[in-house]
Amino acid sequence: METLRSKEGTTIAYQKSGTGPSLILVRGMLGSSCRWPVLPALETQFAVYAIERRGRNESGDAGGYAIEHEFDDVAAFVNLIDDDVNAGDQEKLVMTFLREVVEMPADGLELLKASPVFPSMVAAAHTVPRELQAEVGYRF
Repeated sequence: METLRSKEGTTIAYQKSGTGPSLILVRGMLGSSCRWPVLPALETQFAVYAIERRGRNESGDAGGYAIEHEFDDVAAFVNLIDDDVNAGDQEKLVMTFLREVVEMPADGLELLKASPVFPSMVAAAHTVPRELQAEVGYRF
C-alpha cells in the first residue's frame, strides 16, 4: 500500500493497480479496498486508486470526525493523479459492475444494452450511491 497526507495531515492509504484512465474507488462504511471482487476486472481497463478510508487498515484517523475530511481525502487523490479524473466511460463501468458484482449473464447484458432505456440508465449511474445512502437512512 502507498500513502498520501490529507489536507489536515492524516495519512490515507491506497492501493494503485491497473492501467488506463484513472478511476478512484472509495469503499462504504464497512468495506476495505483489499476485498473488492470487482477490482481485477476494473484493473484491466483502468488505473484504479482504491482508497482505504480514515480509521481503516493502514489509514490514520483524526481526533474529531467530520465527513468533510473524507471529501478532502478524495480531493487529495484527484490532485495526486496527473490526468483527468471523472466518471470515465460510464457504460464500461456499468457493464463491469453488472457482470462482476451482479453476476448478470452475458446474454442478459446484451439484452439490457440493446434496450432503449440503457443510455438513460448509464447517464444516471452516478446517482445510485446517493440514493442508496438516502434509503439506508430513511425511517418510517
